[in-house]
Amino acid sequence: MKRPALIGLAAALLATTALHGATLAEPTRYVMTAFTNASQSNMSIYDSADGTRFTLQKPLAYTPPKGLIRDPSVLKRKDGFYYVAYTTGWTGNTIGLARSKDLVDWTFLRDVTIDVPGVTNSWAPEWFVDTDGSEHLILSVSTTGIGGQFQPYRITAQDADLTAWSAPRPLSGMGPNYIDAFVVREGSQYQAFAKNETTKYIELLTAPSLDGPWQVKGGGDWAGWGKFLEGPAVTRTPDGAWRVYFDEYMAKRYWYSDSKDGFRTWTKKQELPELSGTVRHFTVLKEGGDQAIAEKPAEAHKITWDKYSLKVDGNRIYSWGGEFHPFRVPSPDLWRDILQKMKASGYNTVAIYIDWGYHSPKQGVYDFSGVRDIDRVLTMAKEEGLYVITRAGPYVNAELTRGGFPGWLVNQQARARTDAPEYVQAADEWLSQINKVIARHQLTTGQGTVIAHQIENELDVVGAPQQRYMQWLADKARADGITVPLFHNDKGRNGYWVPKDSKVPGTVEGPTDLYAFDGYPGGSCKVDSTPSAAGVAPDWGLYGAGGAKGGASASPNTPGFAAEFGGGWFDYWGSNGDYDCTALHRGVGYQRVFYGTNIANGLTIQSFYMTYGGTSWGWLPAPVVFSSYDYGSAIDEARGLRDKAKVMKQMGQFLNAVPDLTRMDKGEFVTVSNDKVRVYHNVNTETGSHLYVVVHNPSSATGDEAFSFKLKTRDGEYVVPSRIKGQDSKMLMASYDLGGQRLVYSTSEIQTHLPWNGGDLALLYGRAGEAGE
Repeated sequence: MKRPALIGLAAALLATTALHGATLAEPTRYVMTAFTNASQSNMSIYDSADGTRFTLQKPLAYTPPKGLIRDPSVLKRKDGFYYVAYTTGWTGNTIGLARSKDLVDWTFLRDVTIDVPGVTNSWAPEWFVDTDGSEHLILSVSTTGIGGQFQPYRITAQDADLTAWSAPRPLSGMGPNYIDAFVVREGSQYQAFAKNETTKYIELLTAPSLDGPWQVKGGGDWAGWGKFLEGPAVTRTPDGAWRVYFDEYMAKRYWYSDSKDGFRTWTKKQELPELSGTVRHFTVLKEGGDQAIAEKPAEAHKITWDKYSLKVDGNRIYSWGGEFHPFRVPSPDLWRDILQKMKASGYNTVAIYIDWGYHSPKQGVYDFSGVRDIDRVLTMAKEEGLYVITRAGPYVNAELTRGGFPGWLVNQQARARTDAPEYVQAADEWLSQINKVIARHQLTTGQGTVIAHQIENELDVVGAPQQRYMQWLADKARADGITVPLFHNDKGRNGYWVPKDSKVPGTVEGPTDLYAFDGYPGGSCKVDSTPSAAGVAPDWGLYGAGGAKGGASASPNTPGFAAEFGGGWFDYWGSNGDYDCTALHRGVGYQRVFYGTNIANGLTIQSFYMTYGGTSWGWLPAPVVFSSYDYGSAIDEARGLRDKAKVMKQMGQFLNAVPDLTRMDKGEFVTVSNDKVRVYHNVNTETGSHLYVVVHNPSSATGDEAFSFKLKTRDGEYVVPSRIKGQDSKMLMASYDLGGQRLVYSTSEIQTHLPWNGGDLALLYGRAGEAGE
């Protein structure tokens, strides 16, 4: 931004920094964002095929909710949106941010405060994206008013939502009194074109790093452009040369000049007659063409599996997941908070239902913007280091109106969830929209972290029309580019829709790669909102009855997969308010007993429904539930962490730190000194490690029981003393290699361990008041 007496300035955004994530096949296009001589409160859009002849495309495209919009600098980010940063006023300590998907409709995001002590002016922010992908804004700051000496600073984005920024850092050596700095990178060197406010020349400075030290490489009239110039801006020409735009503000004329030899020599300056005297401080974004920056090739990953676990590039993983529904939090800025809390609470996977009806108000109309931006939440999950399991219907249940079907679907006479042509046509419309979104976020392509995809939910009718329908769903997913493993969530463990190589009597085969089931054992709260008696944890894997209805036993060649295991329960109309009760009933003790029993049973994919419930606002909820969908989950409706989240962290970090748990078989039966205690015993035959899961016998008991059991491993035989009190379980490792040392056994539980200073560092824990060895 310039002093009032000065005329406009030009600023063009460098293609190799502005087009963050473009492809090489697109035709060249130059997009300009500018304010004009007529108004400093509105932004207009121009475009050009060659960067010299610009045409007005959208006058008054954006007006901020308050203040000015001077010096709008444009960036196209990985999410496909265009972002502008702009000066909000002649004085003040803020810059503004807005974004648009199509350069036509713009949305104000926020004002960013520039926290420099004594700042009086924050002007002319310019985007700069470094080769490591970090996103910066370079801006001119004064602490002595318009007549003072300006200093270039940079701030760096700290998150994908541009809500958090680093503290401002000065560009060392670029001063005093430099303004309108525009930074590019040429090889290993940083180059900056900036106006020397004392001499009125545009100078070239260079530095080995963004923060400096900067040194003048071209001073005075070094390029032959003359004096009284400002607003330097750099981009690439269609043939790969560098181009600088600048404003001869005293004459109200815009010019450009090109260099083909790395800024050493420049062509004679050429005027932009269509722009001279009309626009002020524009930026130019170059899209497409041979010189557009190519994103670093995504690193594709291979997902395989066997009867024990999923494997990524041959490495076994334990998927410890939780359910979260973005549509129950109608504020995209809060999605990241929930994902971060899940990650911090030990989860490594998030399962996401996607509601067809939420995205389709009428047939043929689909909305994936704002609170419905699935791209955004999947990108956030990747950035927070979480695997994703997508569950996109067409039917989801989830206590939603019509189970997630759109309202317009009820006009059909066809039977839903069959191969009836009218229904399939409607479902195809939805899946064609959502599958392409999911496909671009898969771990198998390297573009995201989706590791599995559900094609239908709890379909417990298995006739010929349903079988043809299921085959169509799988074929559709593959045709739309989904390459991760496919599964169906079997309601109540019927053995329905198992992979075709399962060969277990009584099962129904389907076009799936994995078999998954759900279950909500353990009872609930009474009508007076007090907990009912603790239930018995079921054996739905290694220690179960087996067969088609035994849970994981229905598919012996795939990992044990609980797609939904109770993390709470929904409340109902007329209740006394059960969520706090449910959080206690399915709380710390429940998790240790029930989820621990699942671990003992070899289930290596667990997803807990819900981990964050949220709010069924508007017309979302089915009649069985009111607006609160808190669910008594680990993260409450207000996004606070309940005590049960701490136990999820202990268990999740244990599973992440001990890879041996992803390949366990039943070990020898363990005799316990106290028949009121049961010890599950598993062994990893490849590594020789042992897992002992201790529970009451039955697991619903809550007494205080002392006991011992004989442990026999490659390290010898030992009698292990311990005790268990209340609703609880213990997961004890023995003959386990920490790294450089072996844990022979411990009556304390591992939370995590890691290499440290050439040795091993392990965190073990026990219950208050109990001895450990």
